[in-house]
Amino acid sequence: MASKMLRRFSSSVANFNQGRTVFTRENELAALNGRLVAAVDDSVSGGNLVVVSGPKDSGKSALLREFRRRQGEGEYPGVSSFADMRGSISPRGVAGMFKSSFLPSIRASQVESWSVLKDQMDKADDMDTVLAAIMSYGVSCNSLVLKGGGDYAKVYPTIVLDEANLLCTWTTDPATEKELDQLLAFFVMVTKQEHIMNVVLASSENFFGTWLAGYIGSLRADTLHVGDLREAEARQFFETLLPTGSDGVSDELWKDIYSHMGGRMGLLARAARSIESWDAVKASLLSSCCLQVRVACFPEALPANKPSKPCWTKDDWKAVVSTLVKHKDGITPYMALCNKLSVGKVNSLIEYDLLQYRTLAAWGNDIEGIPEKDWPLVMPSTSLHFRAMQRLAKTL
Repeated sequence: MASKMLRRFSSSVANFNQGRTVFTRENELAALNGRLVAAVDDSVSGGNLVVVSGPKDSGKSALLREFRRRQGEGEYPGVSSFADMRGSISPRGVAGMFKSSFLPSIRASQVESWSVLKDQMDKADDMDTVLAAIMSYGVSCNSLVLKGGGDYAKVYPTIVLDEANLLCTWTTDPATEKELDQLLAFFVMVTKQEHIMNVVLASSENFFGTWLAGYIGSLRADTLHVGDLREAEARQFFETLLPTGSDGVSDELWKDIYSHMGGRMGLLARAARSIESWDAVKASLLSSCCLQVRVACFPEALPANKPSKPCWTKDDWKAVVSTLVKHKDGITPYMALCNKLSVGKVNSLIEYDLLQYRTLAAWGNDIEGIPEKDWPLVMPSTSLHFRAMQRLAKTL
């Protein structure tokens, strides 16, 4: 069925190029760069701690990669030290990633004293010594301002930690919890107190911002949300990923794809890769989401991989599902749901990724028309989960 609705043409090159600006999220990149500008003339305006949040498959990691690429090529100012906690969740592993990415950034910046910093970083072998080396670099950059150096913004350091929500795993052991306290204290010191570098923490966990605020305070970090693509952008992005020779999809097929995948970039990419067997892929994904909705009725059976145990009941979850399906796309005021259950129960559902949590942030313009008084919001994790809830609301 889907293959018959897939239009064909001779070359897909033009179609691919058409969607590049959507993929790179120019507005979001400009906003992130704006938050991390280091200096205006000789005065420091840097030292920002930014949380980049968004659901899984929304394109956060791609956004960070593109930002760092532009930094490396000189389009954006600054040099970055990067770690992805999907590569290692241990303090030593994270420190190693910071170290291995920092030295190439310093080389590219052509800082005169980089050889001294290289020697210090070469000797660093744990989180304390790696951060001390980065700190030394930040202090040396700061001295450029005091001397009236005009190139300060070009070499201003930025620490980027992807999947930073995995920091919560450090709370399970006293030794790593101590390193967590030290790392977060370092982030606050270099951004808010000393103003010598920026820190970007990216997370796909809904409740990371709240968890982080418990350690550093609620007003010390800017939260920037990477939302789903709007429908027109989503279709353009989707059609850039179709097989060579495709000239897009019919309106009927696109309506079906978007109603299930929404504007989630990762899900749209999956649909594009399997467009010839879309109906089978859709059925498989929807079946998986239905199972997740059913299993949520039994919180005691969920994997114990979160800091807290689930605290909702089967009746609580049924009430959540029946409430969400009454709202367009399942988008529901957070406090309205808290009033039905409790703050603790709703937060537990968010922590276990059964609900997506959205604050009124600088990015995330995929949600429109919601009065400011109704924010923050909760909603199903994906459009597929909302479909599953609609199917099961009366039978849970």
